[in-house]
Amino acid sequence: MRRLFYLLLLVLFVGISATCVNASTDCERWYATYRAELAHSRNLQRIAAARRRAKLYAQHKLTQVQSKPKFVPAKGPRMTRKQTLHHFNLAC
Repeated sequence: MRRLFYLLLLVLFVGISATCVNASTDCERWYATYRAELAHSRNLQRIAAARRRAKLYAQHKLTQVQSKPKFVPAKGPRMTRKQTLHHFNLAC
């Protein structure tokens, strides 16, 4: 009895799968044509071009060698004439 039940389930499963495969090919064909139409749309082409530019920009930035910052000695603020004379008077 069990074997008959399992055989019936197997036949039923195979039969349903066969009909779904035929239906899915039509669906896949419609989906493929829809994707092809979208691929040729102007907005999708713009998005793809923007992605390519961003990828190339990122690759360029990653491969670019960063130069080391140059050491620039800090100069103090300039003194006025009165301040310099006072500074030299203190030194003397």
